[in-house]
Amino acid sequence: MSASHTCFVSSEWLFQNLDKVQVVDASWRFSPDGRHSSFYEEFLQERTPKSRYFDIEEAVTKDSRVPHLLPSPQQFASYVGTRLGISDKDTIVIYSRPHLVGAARVWWMFRVFGMPKDQCFILKGGLEEWKKHGYPLASGPIEEKESIHSKTFVPKFQSQLVADRLQVKDSLKSGTAIILDARSAGRFYGTEPEPRQGVPSGHIEKAMSLPFVQLLTKDGQELLPKEDLMKVFENHGIDIKTNQKIICMCGSGVTATVVHLALDQLNVFTSCVYDGSWMDWTMKGEKE
Repeated sequence: MSASHTCFVSSEWLFQNLDKVQVVDASWRFSPDGRHSSFYEEFLQERTPKSRYFDIEEAVTKDSRVPHLLPSPQQFASYVGTRLGISDKDTIVIYSRPHLVGAARVWWMFRVFGMPKDQCFILKGGLEEWKKHGYPLASGPIEEKESIHSKTFVPKFQSQLVADRLQVKDSLKSGTAIILDARSAGRFYGTEPEPRQGVPSGHIEKAMSLPFVQLLTKDGQELLPKEDLMKVFENHGIDIKTNQKIICMCGSGVTATVVHLALDQLNVFTSCVYDGSWMDWTMKGEKE
């Protein structure tokens, strides 16, 4: 089932197809230690019908010093299949609060593990847009009629959507990739501290600064229109029409997915995300 040529679907489309899709609430807020990132309490208070809560802090490589490293394909398959009741044959629609970041991260994760584009969508405008239309809401614990039944998710890892530290180093040596850093300009240039204790600010040599917030509307719920997205990249001196690989990074690999999503909307399909990003780079002892 294909909603459109974009990865975004409208609230009207979701309402009309609610019985044919799985809905994922990917709400997430930044917390330096990850302990206060969950939106599960808000999920219990208010959500779309049929929503499943995807905890970004749970679907990661466990016991790693680098937060938000992708889980293994088997771990991801177990999480979404058993915990969320989603199979690789399902069509999913993702939304997040308080901004688009969580939805972008989870959309990228499903794409990394093989979910085709015509099965993986983001709700345009998020829950707020859904509410503006007066569509129904659910609250409280998951009801019996909404109960989650375990399904089988068969992962198909898409390596072209992910970069690791060695690939970043190789691209620096060969000059074959553009590195875009989604953190704030202050963190990038080292004029403000990193939010995580003990992590230095600064940036990877030859990387370019592109704060992800510049790609979002003022309320953070949507990407800018395509024409405005193009202007943001152009104003930063970034040529997205090149066939070079574009590596998106940030603090740990979450907000970088907003840049990746924006590039996808502009039909740039040479983009990937540096898994672990600046945290991985600095913990491995790399220098600027």
